[in-house]
Amino acid sequence: MAATSINRNYLKLKSEMLPYQYSVAREAVDGLPMIRAMFLEEPNAYTLGKSTQYQYLYGPYFLVAPIYQETKVDDEGNDIRNNIYLPQGLWVDYLTGEQYQGGRIINSFDAPIWKLPVFVKRGAIIPMTNPNNTPLEIDKTVRTYDIYPYG
Repeated sequence: MAATSINRNYLKLKSEMLPYQYSVAREAVDGLPMIRAMFLEEPNAYTLGKSTQYQYLYGPYFLVAPIYQETKVDDEGNDIRNNIYLPQGLWVDYLTGEQYQGGRIINSFDAPIWKLPVFVKRGAIIPMTNPNNTPLEIDKTVRTYDIYPYG
């Protein structure tokens, strides 16, 4: 049952992020794709190789580093993620609020089964809406913003 609850939480987050998704999709019409390889944000010797092939930017503000190999998983599903490259800037763990300086590689990042490594870049303003099962349930009179001040 834990997997069902975890899945439900991520589906809820996906529905709340619909305004951000539309903004990124609009930008992709004439600009960068919605899902971006790391070298598009910061081309360097590390991002131009295979070292960042399993992580990506979702629009300009989110960095997703999925778990793609078992490392130190225990019976409760606790694991770590190694070799997460954060581009220049300040990044915030989206689920815990912990802040990280970019321009470096993070190892031994706590990644229990419920927590996908997702980071948001400082300076982001993320348009959000109410959780919903279908866009017809969106309250168009209310818009919220997740704001990550910088500078």
